[in-house]
Amino acid sequence: MPKGYAERRTRAPECGPGVVVRNIGWGTMGEPTVRIVAVGDISYNGRFHELLERHGPGFPFRRLAPRWDGADLRLGNLESPLAASAPKVIPSKLTLRGAPRAAESLVRAGFDCVSLANNHTMDYGPAGMAETINSLEGAGIAHHGAGPDADSAHAPVVLERNGLAIGLLAYCDPSSGASMPSGPQRPGVARLDVDACCAAIRALRSAVNHVVVQVHWGQEMCRLPSPEQRATARRMVEAGADLILGHHPHVLQPCEWISGVPVFYSLGNFLFSEMYWRGCNDEGEHFCCKLRIQRECRRAGWVEAVLRPGGPALARLRPARLTPGREVAPDETPARLAEWDRLCRRLDGDYRAESRRAAALRDWSYGSRSFLRRLEVRLFHHGLIPHAVEGD
Repeated sequence: MPKGYAERRTRAPECGPGVVVRNIGWGTMGEPTVRIVAVGDISYNGRFHELLERHGPGFPFRRLAPRWDGADLRLGNLESPLAASAPKVIPSKLTLRGAPRAAESLVRAGFDCVSLANNHTMDYGPAGMAETINSLEGAGIAHHGAGPDADSAHAPVVLERNGLAIGLLAYCDPSSGASMPSGPQRPGVARLDVDACCAAIRALRSAVNHVVVQVHWGQEMCRLPSPEQRATARRMVEAGADLILGHHPHVLQPCEWISGVPVFYSLGNFLFSEMYWRGCNDEGEHFCCKLRIQRECRRAGWVEAVLRPGGPALARLRPARLTPGREVAPDETPARLAEWDRLCRRLDGDYRAESRRAAALRDWSYGSRSFLRRLEVRLFHHGLIPHAVEGD
């Protein structure tokens, strides 16, 4: 074990002995390595339009800068399109419009590449996706997982760090509710097809030193991955993936080690804001709602991983939280570390029961059942709540 690293072995019943959860620090390595920081959903919706103007684009991540200094590569999932003026394309859908200074904020935080393979990239159609891509490219941030056609959307990004080539792939599971998957001549996101994904991993593996896969999948609010996700992860590992990073459920899910490869099924929310939003249902009825952020959705984290030739990846999750002021703060208290450990030990728990619980919580997040909640939304609808930020 390289200097500066510690290893803690735990038993994972389904995988048998030899599965390890490694707690790491950057340490001093005697071989070329690539040190990665990776986060889940990043959305500059709602109040971030105001907050980035008031406090500057570095505001959301300023508490993390000392913790991320050692990283060679910083990855995330950009959940809010950076579309300034394109209209929403599905009247009934909750849409996330990123703040005008979001790209600058990503640069300040040091992000090198973001995934666009998610269920919100196409909220404002091809025009909104094109605006997003132009903003990222103008800021010098690589992106993958969406494009003007299927070939572009599925194309990998290859970045070189410390003499090692890192291949990055991104996919969105259709079950996440993503609209507009890419086609031969159709703009959209990279749809997860497991056979095609594994073929792409094998092809990329022969050309790079390491392969990292980002995948948007799972059930919102659910704290466990489905059996199908776990089976897919195994196939990705068999195809040659060195690190799998999941997102979409908005809450943390366990990490699993498959043949020495770390699989983080969901990294949860990293940056998100409550907001009001309007829509029109299939019957033509207009409605107004408030998106509320559950307490569980504020307990985030980031992955620190080290990729090294000739050996399996080292990785750990470092807990964080989204503060009421919408900053991300480290939260490595004994209670949070114990909570993460308990969650990982629940990997083989009752998925069906957890799925039912998650469905009820999701209804709470979007609903307005109490009198006070209904009154609040009605006041917003009539313009009587000052400084309210709306999703259009």
